[in-house]
Parts: sequence; C-alpha cells; structure tokens
Amino acid sequence: MRDFTKAVLLLVVGAAIGYWVEGYRSRAQNRIRFLDQEIRTSKSVLSLPALPGQKLEVLLNGSKIGHMTKVTVTLHNWEDKDFIDVPVYITLRPKGGEELKVITKDAYIGDKKARDGVSELRQVKSPLKAESRKFGFKIHTANRSSFREGYAEMLFYLEGVVEPEVDVSINKSGLCLRPLDYEHYNKRNADSEKLLIVAVPVAAFVLPICGLYWIVQFARRHEARRRTANLDAMIEAIRTKSVAAPDEQTARDLLYELARIEYERLSAVDKWLTIEPDRAAFMGPGPTQAGED
Repeated sequence: MRDFTKAVLLLVVGAAIGYWVEGYRSRAQNRIRFLDQEIRTSKSVLSLPALPGQKLEVLLNGSKIGHMTKVTVTLHNWEDKDFIDVPVYITLRPKGGEELKVITKDAYIGDKKARDGVSELRQVKSPLKAESRKFGFKIHTANRSSFREGYAEMLFYLEGVVEPEVDVSINKSGLCLRPLDYEHYNKRNADSEKLLIVAVPVAAFVLPICGLYWIVQFARRHEARRRTANLDAMIEAIRTKSVAAPDEQTARDLLYELARIEYERLSAVDKWLTIEPDRAAFMGPGPTQAGED
C-alpha cells in the first residue's frame, strides 16, 4: 500500500508539472507575435561633387541622372518562433506633388543577402492613389533573428531627391508589425532566461527525486529476488540443525519473525529502502502444490 501511495504521489507531482508546462506553452503559442519594422530613407546615395571647370555626369541606361534616393525596409523577428510564407506589402506615397520613379528594387535575407529567401509577388492590388506605388514580397522563412543575421530587407532606389511616406503591412494570421525597438530583442532574451530560471530548479528538484525513486525500486526488487532465492536454503538449514526438526511451515514462520525483527530495527530511511516482510511470501506451498510435488 505504501509503494502504491508513493507511486501515486509521484504521478500527481509529474502531472502537475506537466499541466503547468503545457499551460505555459499553450499560452505562449496562442499569443499575438510581432515583427519589428525599421524604415530608413537615404537621400545621398548618389551625390556628385562640383568639380571646377569640369562637367561630371552619371548615366543610367543612357539617361543622365543627378540624384538618387534609397528607401530601406527591414523586418526583424525577435519572437520565440519562426514563421513561413509571410506576405509583406509596401506602399510608397509621394509628398507635396513629388513624382516617384522607381529605378530598381531588391530583397534579401541577412548580411549575406540571400535573395532566394524572398520572392516578389506579381499580383498586387493597386494603391488608392494613382501616384503611389505598391509592391508585394513573400518572406519564405522569417527565422528568429539577431542584430545582424536573419532579418529580411527590401530596398527601393528612386530617382531624384524625394522622401516618400512608407506604409508596410503583412497578411499573416497571428502576426503583426510594430516599430523597431531593441528592448524587444532584450525582452526575448530575458524571457528565455526566465524560462531557464524556472525550468532548471524544477528539473534539479524533480529529476533527482525520480532517479532516486527508480534506484530504490531497483534495489528493492533486487532484494526481493535475493530473499526468494535464499529462502529455501535457509529453511533447509534450520530443519537440518534444529533438534526438534520443525516442519517446513514452522521454519518459514520462524524466518518471517526474524525478518520482521530485523526490519523493525531499521531507521526510517532504511525502511524506505527495504521491502517490508510479507507473511504471504513466507507461506509454504498449498495442499494442491504439495500433492503435485
């Protein structure tokens, strides 16, 4: 009965820990997650110096160009999971009558510029304003990123010195955008550390207890096998050396009483490590077994 109680107690403790871990995991899986967006505009991509007495020109596809602006949209995944096939839509809106002429565009993943990680969407709904330009991309795998690795970057090179409004949106269930904040990256690391702070003590407490329990069970099973193997030899020794030559059951009763006395003298810890003598284990074969023998 005591062994059954211990087993049930361990099962209850394990079930409680499993319930807590599963609840934590479920809450973490179902919450809304974010990609951090960073938008940068550089107006000095192509800035020609003034050379006295000289005329310096730059040609683009045979046409003269004097200035060029670069718009960069960077998305960081500082969450605790990866995402696949994330559609990203970027709209460039001119300000104050500016004309937007997109020279070229580019998209890739990380510093190594892995362009196979992002593909352009060809069928994109036109923007509300005719002078605006809208583009679509699909990030095939938005892996958890660090500061310099794993981020997705989309670039637009515009003719002239312009500063368009940039609107970024994504169409992915459970995923939203938020402004870039490096505290989000620090928070992800802090959350990982909190999980370790909880998991390590729990593991340090539960694993030794479980390990000790199974070691004890192994030791007790080993003792039970040893006691069973030695029982017949001890009965035969008692019957041989005893003057009264007790019958087999009397010898078994004597062995049970000796085992009981030895058990009661043990400490509480040793009792926990030792199987309590069971009278049924010391009973001789029944009438049917005796007749068969």
